[in-house]
Amino acid sequence: MTRYILFGRDTLSQYRTKPAGEHRKEVVTFLTLAKESTPGCLITKGPDGCLTRFLIPVDGSEYVIGSEKTADMAVEIPFVSRRHVAFGEEGGFCYVRDLGSTNKTRLRNAIVEANQQYTLFDGDEISLAEGEIILVFRTHVVIGEEIDRPPDLQPQGAGANTGIHVDLGKHEVYVDGRKVIPEIQNREFDLISVLFEAGGNVVTMDEISRSLWRDRWQYEPEIKDRYGEVIQEADWFEKEDSKTNPGEIHQLVRRLRRKLNQYSNVEYVQSVRAKGYKLI
Repeated sequence: MTRYILFGRDTLSQYRTKPAGEHRKEVVTFLTLAKESTPGCLITKGPDGCLTRFLIPVDGSEYVIGSEKTADMAVEIPFVSRRHVAFGEEGGFCYVRDLGSTNKTRLRNAIVEANQQYTLFDGDEISLAEGEIILVFRTHVVIGEEIDRPPDLQPQGAGANTGIHVDLGKHEVYVDGRKVIPEIQNREFDLISVLFEAGGNVVTMDEISRSLWRDRWQYEPEIKDRYGEVIQEADWFEKEDSKTNPGEIHQLVRRLRRKLNQYSNVEYVQSVRAKGYKLI
C-alpha cells in the first residue's frame, strides 16, 4: 500500500511500504509508537457540547467523525459530511484518512486526498470542513478526570511551573507548566512575548503598537545644535497615515486571553487603565 507523510506545510511526500524490517531507519525510529502510548486527538475547536478529546483505536478499527448518528463522534454541523474523516493505527503508525468528504480535510494546512492514509506526527493539526472542527494529534492523551483540560506538558528549561512562561527560541507558550496547543501564532505570540519580556511591568499601548507594527512607526535620531548640545532627543513617532487603532490591540488581547483561559482561570493578561497591559 502507499503511505503518505506530510513533511512540510504544503508538501506531501509518499513512499511505498516495504516488508517488515526494510523501512528507512530514520522514519521508523521517529514514527513508531511506544507500546505504553495512548494516541488520540485534542479538539481545540468544535460545536458546543462536543468532546474535548478522544483516543485513536490501535486494534485495527477506526474512529470516525461525521454528521451521521452512527459515527463515533457525531456532530451536527452542515459542512461536515456524514462520514467525514477516520483515525486509526497500522503497523505502529497513527494516521488520518478523509472519507471522501465534500468540504475536505486539511493536515498542517494542506488538503489531503480522499481515502489515503496520512501519517500523523505529535502536534499535527487537523482541520475539518475549512476550520469547522480543529483537532491536534498527540501520542499520549489522558482520558478521565482531566477530560476538559489538555494533558500536562512540562516546559523544558522553565524556572517554574506556575504562571506564564514563553520560550522565545522554540516559539512555545506554557501556562502553569502546560504547553498551549495548538501553538500561539503571529501577532498573538508577538504580544505575549512583549509582555513576558517586560517582567511584570506595564507595557504601554504605544510600546505594544511599535513592537507589533514596526512599519507604522518612524525613528527620528537626536538633533544637536551647532555647539553639540542635544535640542531634541531621539524617539519613535507614529506615522500619521497609519496610526494603530486601540481596538486592534484590545481585540488581540481578547483572543489571547481566550486561549490562555483554556488552561487556567487566572487572568494573566491584565489591563492598566489609560496605560496598557501587563503580565502577572
